[in-house]
Amino acid sequence: MSSTNFSVFSFQKILVGIVLSLLIVLSVLGAIFGDLKVLTISWLSFFSMSGAIPIGIRSALQNKSLPKVNGYGLASGAMVVSAAIFLAPIAIRAHPAMGLLGVVIGISIGFTVHTITHRSFSSRWKIDSVLVELMLHTLFAGFVIGFIYASMPGLSLLLGIAIISHKAPAGYAAARYLNAKEENPWLLLLPACGIGLTALPVSMIDLPGIALLNASIFGLATGIFFHVAFNFLRSSMSSEIEFYTSHTGRNWWAVLNMFVGGGIVYLLWVVSR
Repeated sequence: MSSTNFSVFSFQKILVGIVLSLLIVLSVLGAIFGDLKVLTISWLSFFSMSGAIPIGIRSALQNKSLPKVNGYGLASGAMVVSAAIFLAPIAIRAHPAMGLLGVVIGISIGFTVHTITHRSFSSRWKIDSVLVELMLHTLFAGFVIGFIYASMPGLSLLLGIAIISHKAPAGYAAARYLNAKEENPWLLLLPACGIGLTALPVSMIDLPGIALLNASIFGLATGIFFHVAFNFLRSSMSSEIEFYTSHTGRNWWAVLNMFVGGGIVYLLWVVSR
């Protein structure tokens, strides 16, 4: 192993260790001062995404395109529906114009982050832009979850589970993507921690009920959800998968799984109401 590769690997291990340690510290504080439902949701999110990593790695090693279609499609549909039914309505109710503007800005931020980080992170630290986007996505989602439960502590645990229901397919799809690119899929432990990193501290503080602020936050989170979902859907339509599906008469798999992923989230939402 070259000295450059060793330094990159060491940096990655240290970064994952720091983030995991921070999540554990926040969890202890959350158990004492916060909402136990937020603590549960944070760790369910972590185990859902991290547990899907070895499955994605194995799928990449087997080089099967159809499971890749399934994972990307499920993740895309679940993210779109999560944003549409959990985040967008809150943003628009708080302030219609600012909420919709937040959605547009969130999508724009997603594409900007993708463009900026594509070279800088990949070339220096071997951290793919997909990881950065997923981290940004989970941090915003965690903030929203913490905010919701801090404002309405009587909400059921099922609501939070519905919001994070896309974590497993997203972790699988991202792990398969990273492993296929010969990058470290275990760095997905970073976004796996993302929900807890923001949800736990937010659930322990009182946030001001300012309509413009709420609309902006929920709108931004919606836009970032949409951007990450679009990225997964675009990946599911890549030339590799398109070649595979078109030659087996199954080019509808990506779209079908997008509806399946979205349908699962919708059913969880209906049950949680």
